[in-house]
Amino acid sequence: MAALLEAPLVLREHTEDRAVASFAIGAEEPVFAGHYPDFPILPGVLLLDCVHRVVRETAPGPVELSAVDSCRFTGAVYPGETVTVTLQWKGEQVSATVHSGEQQAAKMKLTYRGVP
Repeated sequence: MAALLEAPLVLREHTEDRAVASFAIGAEEPVFAGHYPDFPILPGVLLLDCVHRVVRETAPGPVELSAVDSCRFTGAVYPGETVTVTLQWKGEQVSATVHSGEQQAAKMKLTYRGVP
């Protein structure tokens, strides 16, 4: 599956049960052309995609998203900001927080199949 954002993933930290990665959200991202005209804001589903990209990059093997147990968007992300994803594995469940600068933008719990 192709990434929804063009921003590259930069892995900052990776241990067996924790990962931290960032994405520089450029103003040239195609999504900003229509979301929203004259007031660009990153759609929440793309924050979920960022978390999923970090999971796929750091999982010990192939995994498949089986459930979005909870997802709460708590702040906005604008063009030019850096998004930082911090995730914690606990068995098949991933707890993730997404920050834009110092501000929390989202908090999620996701369940994956295929975790060894």
